[in-house]
Amino acid sequence: MATIEQWKGFAGRVHAAATQMATSINVPITDETHIYGAALLGRTISNFQSVLSLLAVRQMIEAELVMRACLENLLYAALLAKERANFIREMEQVDQRARKAEGEFMISRQIGDSAENVELRQFLKTIERTSGELTPKGVASRGALVDAYIMYAQASRKAAHPTITSLDRHFVETASGRTFMIVSPVDPEDEIETIEFACHGLLGTCYSVAEILGGTMVAPVIRALADEIRTLNGTTKETPPQ
Repeated sequence: MATIEQWKGFAGRVHAAATQMATSINVPITDETHIYGAALLGRTISNFQSVLSLLAVRQMIEAELVMRACLENLLYAALLAKERANFIREMEQVDQRARKAEGEFMISRQIGDSAENVELRQFLKTIERTSGELTPKGVASRGALVDAYIMYAQASRKAAHPTITSLDRHFVETASGRTFMIVSPVDPEDEIETIEFACHGLLGTCYSVAEILGGTMVAPVIRALADEIRTLNGTTKETPPQ
């Protein structure tokens, strides 16, 4: 298995390749599928940068939380590459439904018919009530990314939600008993796993966005990095020199 320093070096090269790909996208772009594909790539690169920054200051749980966002971006990018405009329409409907629900909740908390309240009620009438919901599990299933969802679900349990598992990480066993810590201690295995999962999220998003955009000059670099990650995590043995 690779060392943490090897993983950090690899992550730097993944970030550089993804950034090169993003900066090679021709702008302005008018195709909505291309627009949202580019946005997902930009969002994932930004999230990836945050993961590395948080690990540098030993914020382990927070790094895992943002790593989870990289994986969620991948789930959406893969389904966008598969379903294109149909998925965008569905995303718009879900966004519309959420905005209507937020507005209705705000009105329910207000008393009287102030000018702002009346204006909000009128605005909500213009928003069509829609049904349906997008969940990471459902998006992953439709995009055939079950493995990525497993990584996402694991990060949800360990870091994103206040579960027993995530809360227990604020205590460490010492000779005098359990000691409380505001910032969870860093486990070297968790650190490597966080970098690896974040790399999966960014590389996978690059693949999906490249498919959406119809190819990119850095695709060979992305493919080479995807092969290298299997060597680093031990799932593929290096070919001995001839």
